[in-house]
Amino acid sequence: MKIQPIPNSDNYLLCEDETIEYKGKSYLMKAGTISDGASIPRFFWGLSTTPYDPRVIRGAFWHDHFYESQEISKKLADQILKFIIIEDGIENQVAENIYRTVRDFGGPAWARCKKNKKNREAVA
Repeated sequence: MKIQPIPNSDNYLLCEDETIEYKGKSYLMKAGTISDGASIPRFFWGLSTTPYDPRVIRGAFWHDHFYESQEISKKLADQILKFIIIEDGIENQVAENIYRTVRDFGGPAWARCKKNKKNREAVA
């Protein structure tokens, strides 16, 4: 995954298209996608990892992409996050902690992204 920081922000830019396969289905994330990386609250760092851990960046980008695009369910987006971070070297228990956190506390972010998507579609 080729990303670069966006100056004067906490965000990163995806520089090349990225694809993943999950349970026989292929997903595409286009170059130009923006993510804040792994936005893991400091409170959870002891239970999981820090947002600066390179093993969570790809999963965080995909998770943000799925939340923003709403192309799949929240449940599936959260499952794919767990799959990717395990694939990228996060230990199973740590991945489970991250997964449970987004499952339990990601609802407001999901709802905000859903509302934003509806607003973008209404303007278009």
